[in-house]
Amino acid sequence: MYEMHIVNINLFKAMSKHTLQKQMIRAGAAILSASIALGAIGTHFIQRFIPVDHMNTYKTGIEYMMIHGLGILLIASLLRRLHESTSRNVFFMFIAGIVIFTGTLILLSTRTLWIGDAISWLGMITPIGGAFMIGGWALLAMKGYKKPTQFQDGTTERL
Repeated sequence: MYEMHIVNINLFKAMSKHTLQKQMIRAGAAILSASIALGAIGTHFIQRFIPVDHMNTYKTGIEYMMIHGLGILLIASLLRRLHESTSRNVFFMFIAGIVIFTGTLILLSTRTLWIGDAISWLGMITPIGGAFMIGGWALLAMKGYKKPTQFQDGTTERL
């Protein structure tokens, strides 16, 4: 009477290549938009209220966010030439790296505005985000490229 359905909650694995590309383009564009907005907020507002060294930390977070947003768009544009599973994993690693690395840098650099030193322990988490970013680039370098398919008549797949 009742059917049991198994739901695949791994969003990155459940996507088709077309859907993955669409999600990467959307995510990359959203990340770039957010990085520009956060950069503008930092430059025109936050900079007046935090120490210079905190502002440098803030800018570092925004720069890495922007670089990895562009990286996601690059992977999306090259998706036909890359192994799909590698592309998914790199996408996940970049998103995790952005959230952890950039997120902790922004929170730490602006802490004097809203909470003080109560969150200074976040500095111990920041390198985990950096490791995700480095790991994503390393994975792309090692396993990303896919050779075009060679057909029996000697022609190769047009990518």
